[in-house]
Formats: sequence, structure tokens, C-alpha cells
Amino acid sequence: MACGNLSEVKEGRHKGLKIEGPEYETIYAFGGLCMVHEIEEIVYLNDICDRLGIDTISAGSLCAFTMEASERGRIKEKIGWGDVNKIVELLHDISFKKGSEPF
Repeated sequence: MACGNLSEVKEGRHKGLKIEGPEYETIYAFGGLCMVHEIEEIVYLNDICDRLGIDTISAGSLCAFTMEASERGRIKEKIGWGDVNKIVELLHDISFKKGSEPF
């Protein structure tokens, strides 16, 4: 039995976006952990991860960890809970290793 479904955003700023998914774990990682409440935004974040070639579950968990560190003042970056635009920036930073030391 196949595990997957095709989803399409019907309205809003991501209208017309089609993806395979999102999986339950992706909804949990970006929804529950990062406090993104709109399924359309979670679909969008899923698409960003797919395009960047990164795992949605790990990425969502790392974004939530970063939000917690930001809230506690442990890092200089400011990213609030549920801030989809900042999450997208963070996903790009992760994907392109922004700020990391060269090997």
C-alpha cells in the first residue's frame, strides 16, 4: 500500500502550490514544535525543504531548537514561534551552511 498523498493549497499566499505530503511528522515538526498553526504554511515549509534537499522532520526540530535558544537569549539571531518567513530564512541558512567554518 502506497504511503503518500498529493496536496494542493486552494487559497491564500501559497495558492496553487502542490506537494506530495505533508507527512504526519512534518506537521508535528513545523506545526507542534514550531507553532505554525496554518496547514498551508506547513505545506509551504515542506516544499521549501524538498527544494533544498533537507529532511522536514530534522529541519523542523532544529528550527524549534533555534526558536527556543532565541527566546532564551542564547543566540544573537531573533526568530519567534510561528514566524514562517524567519523559518524560511533559517532553512536557507542551514542548507547553505551560512556562518559555518570552512572545512
